Amino acid sequence: MGESDVLRHVTITFGTFSGGRLSNLIADHATATADIRLPVGASVAQIEARITQIIARHPGISLEITRRYEPSWTAPDHEVIKLLSRHCAAKFGTEPVANMRVGASDARLYRQHGVPAVVCGLISSNMGAADEHVHIGELRALGEIFTLTAFDYLAAQGGV
Repeated sequence: MGESDVLRHVTITFGTFSGGRLSNLIADHATATADIRLPVGASVAQIEARITQIIARHPGISLEITRRYEPSWTAPDHEVIKLLSRHCAAKFGTEPVANMRVGASDARLYRQHGVPAVVCGLISSNMGAADEHVHIGELRALGEIFTLTAFDYLAAQGGV
């Protein structure tokens, strides 16, 4: 299943499982953690209701939800994305592709307050692994792109 397919479905990743007290005894308890990602159009309430229905059929199982994030997005034709794309193309000489990704970011915090947000970042080199690094030239270029995009967006809104 590709990333664009994943974006259209609820996905669940079971990250940890643990249980029992000793390896030679049948476990008298167990726990699991899961990360559930929602597609745009689904709601936390919908998914929680469905999970609650499923759990109700299995006595002795309980649920603790530690985080809730409604799915959010900024329309690809929004002015801030157009400006960012234009500045990326001018700086790197290639037209960027505006798409949605499966990862999470703090952009949702801005969107919750009506501020359009987009994630545009560095090419990852060994992300999350040994020798993780970024290229300084790319970091500088991205700083310029963000600065120009913010200036143009705020100027169009009458903010500069």
